[in-house]
Amino acid sequence: MWSGGKLYSSDEGSLNLTGTETFSGTDTMGAFKATELTWSAEAGGSASLITQFKLYDSYIVFEQRIGAKIENASCGNHDGVATVFPSFKVEADKNGKRRGFMQSTGQMVGETTEAFEWGTKAIPGGAMNTGPLILFSQDLSTTSVISPAYNMMAANQYYDPKQNLLMYGVMGTIEKLPVGFTVQTILTLSDNGINRAMMEWGDVLLQKYGKDRSGPENDMTLNYLGYSTDNGAFYYYFTEHGKNYEDTMIDVKAYADSVGIPYRHWLADSWWYYKGDQGGVKNWTAMSSIFPHGLDYVYNKTGWPVVGHNRYWSANTDYAKQNGGQYDFYIDKESEYAVPLTQDFWDMLMETSKKWGLYTYEQDWLHNEFDTIDAMRTNATLARTWLMQMGAGAKKNGLTIQYCMSYPRHILQSVEIPAVTQARASDDYGGGRDQWKPLGTTSMFAWALGIAPSKDSFWSTQNLAHADRGGYKGNIGEPYNRLQSAVLTMSRGPVTTSDENGKSDVPLIMRSCMKDGTLLQLHQPAFALDVQFVQKAFGSGGPVGQVWSGFSRVAGVTYSILFSAVLSGSYAVGLKVLSQGFGAEFDYANALSNQTFVAYEANKTDTLFEVSASLPLRLTPKEEGKADSRWDFTFHSIAPVYSNGWALLGEPDKWIAVSEERFTDVTELPTALVVNLRGTPGEIVNVAFKVPGSMAPKVVSCVVPQSGTAKLKSSIGKCTAWLDEESLSEILL
Repeated sequence: MWSGGKLYSSDEGSLNLTGTETFSGTDTMGAFKATELTWSAEAGGSASLITQFKLYDSYIVFEQRIGAKIENASCGNHDGVATVFPSFKVEADKNGKRRGFMQSTGQMVGETTEAFEWGTKAIPGGAMNTGPLILFSQDLSTTSVISPAYNMMAANQYYDPKQNLLMYGVMGTIEKLPVGFTVQTILTLSDNGINRAMMEWGDVLLQKYGKDRSGPENDMTLNYLGYSTDNGAFYYYFTEHGKNYEDTMIDVKAYADSVGIPYRHWLADSWWYYKGDQGGVKNWTAMSSIFPHGLDYVYNKTGWPVVGHNRYWSANTDYAKQNGGQYDFYIDKESEYAVPLTQDFWDMLMETSKKWGLYTYEQDWLHNEFDTIDAMRTNATLARTWLMQMGAGAKKNGLTIQYCMSYPRHILQSVEIPAVTQARASDDYGGGRDQWKPLGTTSMFAWALGIAPSKDSFWSTQNLAHADRGGYKGNIGEPYNRLQSAVLTMSRGPVTTSDENGKSDVPLIMRSCMKDGTLLQLHQPAFALDVQFVQKAFGSGGPVGQVWSGFSRVAGVTYSILFSAVLSGSYAVGLKVLSQGFGAEFDYANALSNQTFVAYEANKTDTLFEVSASLPLRLTPKEEGKADSRWDFTFHSIAPVYSNGWALLGEPDKWIAVSEERFTDVTELPTALVVNLRGTPGEIVNVAFKVPGSMAPKVVSCVVPQSGTAKLKSSIGKCTAWLDEESLSEILL
């Protein structure tokens, strides 16, 4: 450890072991056995470090705690570590087995994360890339996950290539460490593959902090269709000609109503509030030139709650006492950025903003604030306190939070903050861009910690160029609108469009939702198959391209989807491999192996084919060895066949054909299935079934009655309201 500008090390004898204790017990994470060691930097113990490891059933928690105040603790490197425990020797497997690794890197929930073979690349870390490190065997029999587990904003992972040491500890630029200051590192072990290992790692951290994955279920912006003005949107720093934003947004609502697009919320990006020095926020209220009558006027006119974008605070923000305001702020004089210091500021901001329609507070530019405000990296507690106060203010006022431009450490810290329900998990949208690709990987990290990943928005109409947008980067139009729509829907994050008024592809938009805007979703996001990471790390053993899978559950039965894009070689996906992307808590592989399934592809919904344990689903590019274009992606819906020969294929005109939002129960009769469904009164729901002895789907249309719920019998194609007892008796006979 560093103290007084000097490095003390047990290897060199300058850090002395002065106490040892072993004990056992039970905490929120379960039963453990622990060993605790006390170290002193000098004979008199003027600076000391207490290290501890707790061994649980399938994971271990390493802890380092400051026993005596440490001054001048910095080693001078914000990517380094000022204290070290634990450290691991990085070396080849003694049995000669090949291993791979994935380190969460970059912004947007680790959007640059890649898989590599162990020993072929230096392990990232430091301020930007400290997050979960996944180590996996080539045969996927063993997977471990290592990450910070407490005080994540002040913790660092550091790899020293000279010593081949992987080290965990306090960030190297933190200057003072108070007595009792603690950081923890967790290492989990699993034999269930990569996705399942990440969910198990997440389960432990969620349990530790009393959070779960129900946050996205209770966030309306994650469960209903929305509209966006984010970077990449048509109305990003741009309005209808001759109109202001107030009129433009009211026109968006009018157009949507006229064509039946059921938007239920909207995202207001950075164009609406007052900016100050260095482009930071001076005052987070609507500029009168943007909204002459205020944001509450638009809220009342549209009825749409707002996802409100915010960025870093300016040094001349009106809220700071230094500028005549009421609240304590730290102002970084060099960068001219600022950060609030007290809970009452966040309580005020969230409470007053809720009045103009704020529902989700989007904190953007997270990495800029962390990198640019010096105290975020020199003060042991400031960064965590900032995020915790923000979260507490949102929770107090019944609001949710979306993180954007996050580092992995921000996502780790969110495990303590229930209000954080979503995070941007890929770069800003732009026509024809590949910013959708990271979602198969970033979704895994986000969902493990109870966060819905956000892909950003899209233009729904194919190749619709907008010359009047001048140099706008998206004016080439969107060539892969169906791909964008499918990935958005699979993400379980916000599903939003960002079209010009009058230019929407309404049927494509409606593939994601019910008539009232309720999103039809998977049980959890689609994840890239484990074998995709194996292929990337070792050059064999999996598909070359993007292959993701996901599932929904109705009446205890699993319905699956398989997505593939930019494939450059054929690949057969068996049921066991398919379930790798589920990342769920129960064992699908065994359950699926005893069933027969039928599948159809979104481009050929009238063609069924069988899938079973001995009959995999084969993915084939148009030309072997050349990657398919983004237009040639495939989207398979896979349904189990009941013992009576029937199968519920779901809605062929929706991406998620069998969703938990639409279907609530399935009853197997000797010669039919009876399906419970729900929707908007008057909504036409097309439901497909596999008929016994036939591979031609039977499609039945059901008009949802006034009750909003109905029963549908497969054999006669008749639907009735649940509460219509006479008809109900007839349909069950």
